[in-house]
Amino acid sequence: VFYVSRGPGGYAVQLGSADERARAPIFDSRELKGEDLFAATLIRPGTYALRNAATGAEGEIAVAYPKPGRGRSAALQPKSIECTEEAFKPASIRIRAAQGQLYRCRVPSRIQIELLEPDDGPIAKRRSRR
Repeated sequence: VFYVSRGPGGYAVQLGSADERARAPIFDSRELKGEDLFAATLIRPGTYALRNAATGAEGEIAVAYPKPGRGRSAALQPKSIECTEEAFKPASIRIRAAQGQLYRCRVPSRIQIELLEPDDGPIAKRRSRR
């Protein structure tokens, strides 16, 4: 599990052998291979652009703002997304905050997720109308 605690930006993960003689990483999240899995969890509600830089496929993720007054809900099943040469399947993804996404790469992929429009909830929306 890798966690980025600092705002937006382009982050990637490389894993290699602890043996200093081994030069090439055995895993690089910038170059996912066919049959690799990539998991992501978005916590901030809003609309996100989804892009596979290796194939040009595009999609959208909508992360719903939690409804006030609801207690902790049952564990949410991760949303499964397939990455093909032509598209993400599904291309339009609707999830709740902290609901996982599991990307199944069928082709070499470079998954990029970018926040386009945050949803800071009903109080923020009321303030912006004033």
